[in-house]
Amino acid sequence: MYFRRIALASAVVLLGVFITACDETTSGQRSQVVSLINSERSGQNIGRLSQSAELNTKAGNWAAKMRDDCNISHSILTDGITFKWKSLGENVGYGKTIPEVHANLMASKRHKANMLNKAFNRVGVGVATGKCRGYQTVYVVEVFAQAI
Repeated sequence: MYFRRIALASAVVLLGVFITACDETTSGQRSQVVSLINSERSGQNIGRLSQSAELNTKAGNWAAKMRDDCNISHSILTDGITFKWKSLGENVGYGKTIPEVHANLMASKRHKANMLNKAFNRVGVGVATGKCRGYQTVYVVEVFAQAI
């Protein structure tokens, strides 16, 4: 009986985490981020990234979680990815606007390297907005994959 209660309590907690951190990214937000990334890639003569619904869901859920936690962190990259891949990458950032977050990511060597990685051919984007420590904040997650 004790173990059933623990299992039920655990399931309720996990369900609560899933419900509070759901992808709420609009298609406009997603298009804006993908356009900014592909513009950078185009300027370097690197092929455009195609959106992946699976990566979009992963990124959107993680952006909402970061917003809900009022904290920035990386996900476990392999979580939720069922297609065959050779390499993965992730950028996470926050700021006042999507263009500000993009500029900050481009100013970072490691984040820029993900965006300009020639091996990556898929991307998923998540955006979540809300108040954090009294300030309106935009959280952005970009998940990259070399799908095979």
